[in-house]
Amino acid sequence: MSEQAPKDLLWYPAQHCLECICRGISRSIKNHGLHSCLNKLLKICYGTLHNTGVEPILTQFARIKHVMNKLKDLEEEGKKWTRDFSPYVIDLYKDYKIITHGCHVQSNGDLGYEVAEGVDRHVVSLVRKKCTCRTWDLTGIPCPHAIKALEHDKKINTG
Repeated sequence: MSEQAPKDLLWYPAQHCLECICRGISRSIKNHGLHSCLNKLLKICYGTLHNTGVEPILTQFARIKHVMNKLKDLEEEGKKWTRDFSPYVIDLYKDYKIITHGCHVQSNGDLGYEVAEGVDRHVVSLVRKKCTCRTWDLTGIPCPHAIKALEHDKKINTG
């Protein structure tokens, strides 16, 4: 994973992130106990393994409070958005739209569409929301190939 990936995740809606985190934490506490879960949460949030693996509980709570404050700040920032998507996603979509100009689409039967981008070819399944480039799978944001396939599908169905 690149160093930019965690920064990119900060642009996703905080409410969605909080729901996923809370569901995961409650499941983990039930299965492994509170102390183990706090250590795992801290390792995920800070990406570091501590030598002893055990910290005083107050230190752990202080770190969790810091992360929760950061999530709260991101939620406040998200409330200021003028659209349904973050500014980062809007910019990314605009960039992807430019890339789609160099793509060519062919129907691929039940599998969806085959999108050629230069010498590369990718299979896009609109039903499963997947592309063989895996960008759509990893980010949840349609890749240029998926956007081109969606545009092609819309043309076929409307016209």
